[in-house]
Amino acid sequence: MNGDSQVNSWYTRAASAVAASAALHLIGAVISGFTGEGLILLPVVVLYVVFAALLQRGLRWLGYFVFLCMWIGAIGSWIASGSAIAVPVWVYIAISVCDVLAAISLFVVLWRNPAQA
Repeated sequence: MNGDSQVNSWYTRAASAVAASAALHLIGAVISGFTGEGLILLPVVVLYVVFAALLQRGLRWLGYFVFLCMWIGAIGSWIASGSAIAVPVWVYIAISVCDVLAAISLFVVLWRNPAQA
């Protein structure tokens, strides 16, 4: 694998994890019956779908922003799992896992070998 395809592979992994997190946000909203707690998740679905689509293009500047957003999302969903009412705890934990996986993938592509990214 050459350097460019390795970089693209990491962006693809990050985009896949972000898309999975978006799907889990949508699942949480549906399972909650679109209660207040579930409706809060819907704007994140839209944002994460846009992030996933743009990460596929390998936009480095976006990678830094999404890296930060994924850590904020992971921590936020972990905290929300402690007070979950309408959205099941497993949804919040799965969101946290996907967000951390996306952040790790972005870390690798952005900081492991910055000259290639």
